[in-house]
Amino acid sequence: MSVLVSIPAGERDKIRVFAMEPPAPGSRVLTLVEAAALLECPDLDIGRLDWIALDDLAPLGLALYLVEGQGAQAKQVEPETARLDALKGHVLVVPSAAFRGQAALLRPDARLALVGTFDVARPAVQFEPLPAEGAKGVMASPANGGTDRRAMGMVALIALVAMLGFMGLMVWIAR
Repeated sequence: MSVLVSIPAGERDKIRVFAMEPPAPGSRVLTLVEAAALLECPDLDIGRLDWIALDDLAPLGLALYLVEGQGAQAKQVEPETARLDALKGHVLVVPSAAFRGQAALLRPDARLALVGTFDVARPAVQFEPLPAEGAKGVMASPANGGTDRRAMGMVALIALVAMLGFMGLMVWIAR
């Protein structure tokens, strides 16, 4: 029996990596949907998962992929580099976003092994002052605030002249 993995509600910024041994010669490789089904979590957002053939990462390595491609904290991944890069077969990368903020209980199939849970590195947000002088102070209201009223007055005047001209034409025709 495999280990149950509990996901708390509202969890953010974590990546779980599950490994699956290479398939036996002659057997087919699972699809992403089939691999996700092995977690036995019906509410999982499959669009957030990555099902990766480790042979495809050979020049890069899984450890570097997790840091550079998934944003995992390098200080957590670094001690595991040799073990992660020695894995064969496929890995299923499951970020916290796949649970949509809901609590979940994963019951991974015996074919999947939890390799590790890593925190996602969040860069510190820095607010720097705006460089331009025009960005300082409070914006004043436009100096000529009456332009819209003036335009509406012109439209009304033209409409009045057109209406009087039309009425004059109608009176002239009626005679």
